[in-house]
Amino acid sequence: MDLRFLFKESLTALTSAPIRSLLTMLGVIIGVAAVIAMMSIGGGAKLETLRQIRALGATNIYVKSSRLTGENLKRAKQALSRGLSRDDYNIILQKLPHVEGATFELKLNQNFRFLKKQPKSNLIGIGPDYFNLIPTKLDFGRYFSSQDYLESRKAVLLSSKISRELFGNTNPVGKFVTIGDKSFEIQGVLASLRNVSQSSNDSKNSIKIGERERERDVYLPYTTIIDRFQLSLKDVEDSEQDPTYSELSMIIVKLTHPEPMLMVRNYLNKILQLRHKGVDDYQIIAPVDLLEKSNRVQEIFNMVMVFIASLSLVVGGIGIMNIMLANIQQRVKEIGIRRAIGATRRDILLQFLFEAIMISIGGGILGVLLGIITSSGISAFTGWTTVLSTSSIFISFIVSVSVGLVFGIFPARKASEMDPITALRYE
Repeated sequence: MDLRFLFKESLTALTSAPIRSLLTMLGVIIGVAAVIAMMSIGGGAKLETLRQIRALGATNIYVKSSRLTGENLKRAKQALSRGLSRDDYNIILQKLPHVEGATFELKLNQNFRFLKKQPKSNLIGIGPDYFNLIPTKLDFGRYFSSQDYLESRKAVLLSSKISRELFGNTNPVGKFVTIGDKSFEIQGVLASLRNVSQSSNDSKNSIKIGERERERDVYLPYTTIIDRFQLSLKDVEDSEQDPTYSELSMIIVKLTHPEPMLMVRNYLNKILQLRHKGVDDYQIIAPVDLLEKSNRVQEIFNMVMVFIASLSLVVGGIGIMNIMLANIQQRVKEIGIRRAIGATRRDILLQFLFEAIMISIGGGILGVLLGIITSSGISAFTGWTTVLSTSSIFISFIVSVSVGLVFGIFPARKASEMDPITALRYE
C-alpha cells in the first residue's frame, strides 16, 4: 500500500465528516497554539530583560536608598546610620576594586511645569560623569558641562517622553520650564532608552530602576539643586522618609568589565554594611540580576506551559482515539470488504493509523496558525513584547504529529484485528 493511496483514502474519510474531523482536531489545535503563544511571550520577556540590561549598562551597579519607616527607621537612627551619603560615594571610589567610575543622584521634591502643563516627572540632580556611566544618546542639544556644575546654572535635560508631552516633536532647546518658582533653560533632550538599547520604541514597558520610571526623568546639576534651592544634600530626600535621613538617593558604579560583578557586589555590600552599622537602608541592583530573575520566571513559565500544553494535547489525543474507535464501528463493513478482496492486517492498520496522523497534522497546522495569530494579538492589544521562534513552531508541530501516532495505534490495531467474516456479517 503506497503513501499516495493512504493519503487519498484518509483525506476522503476525513472530508466526508468535516465537522467531526474539526472537533477531533480541537484539542491538538489548542495545545499547539498554547505552546507557541506562551513560548513567544517567554521569548519576549527574555528579550525585554536583555534590552533593560543594555539600557542600564551591563557593567553598572546601582545602590539605591531604601525608604525606612516605623521600627526600621527608628533602628537606623539609633545606629546613627545616615543612609547613602557623599562619604559612601567617596569610599566606593577609593576602596572598591575594578571600578572605572562612579556618580550619584539625588531627588528633588518640587513642582515641574511648562506654562499650565505639569507632567508626571522625576526631578533628579546628578553628579559629574553621570552620562559617561549611563548609556544615553541625545535627540537635541548638549549634556551638562563642567561650567554648569561650577556655576550652578539653572539648566535641565529632559527625557524624550517628557519633551514630547510638552513640546511635541519640536526641538525645545533654549526654552524655559519652571521648577518650584524658578525658571530653568532646557539644554538638551535625551533619546528614548529603547533607542539607546536598539529595541522597539514601545513606551508601555518603560525601563525602571527600583520603582522609578527613567523615561520620566528631568535632570539638573546637583550643585544647582543645592545652591539654587538653598538645600544641603541631606535635605533633598523623599518627603515620605525622614528628611534628615539620607543624603543621596542613588550611587551608580561602573566596573571595568562584567566578569567580577558578583565579587564586587558582595564586597560593596560588606563595605556599606560596616558603614551603615548593619542597617539595610539601601538596595544593591545589578542589571545582571534582572537576567537571573528573568531566567527563574522563565523556568516557572515553561513548567506551566508544558503542563497546559500537555493537558491539551492529551485531551486532543484521547479525542482522536475515541473518534477513531467510533469511526471503526461505523466502517466495520468496509473493513470486511477490504479484507475479502485481499487487504492484509498491515494494510488496515496503516490506513487507520494514517488517518489519525492526518488529523493531528491538520490540527498541528491550524494550531500553528492560531498560535501565531494569538501571539501577534497579545503584542498588539497588550503592548507586551512577543517573539515567535521557528523552534517553538517546529517542536509544537512534531509533538502534534506524535500525538496522532501514539493515540492512533490502539484503534488502528483494533481495526486490523477484526475477523473479516464477522465484519462482512456485521449489520
